[in-house]
Amino acid sequence: MDRNLEYSLYTYSLTNLERSVRVKFVYALKGRGDEAGLVSHYKGRFLAPACFIVPIKNDNHIRDVFNQWKIRFKRHHIKMIDDKN
Repeated sequence: MDRNLEYSLYTYSLTNLERSVRVKFVYALKGRGDEAGLVSHYKGRFLAPACFIVPIKNDNHIRDVFNQWKIRFKRHHIKMIDDKN
């Protein structure tokens, strides 16, 4: 199995947080200005608001961030199909 096609899909909710904490967390994930966020740093990409994927090899880094910030999240391991063949 090609590990480059294995990802972790994250969804999260920030509704239980104060507004200032929500803003800081989103900046940490998405970046701000010219500074890249953690999702792009770990070779991931957003699919929708509060939903992104990262390569499985970077899963521990992202999971640690959610746990440090005490953010409620769901995580699923997925395999992307390369349709270029």
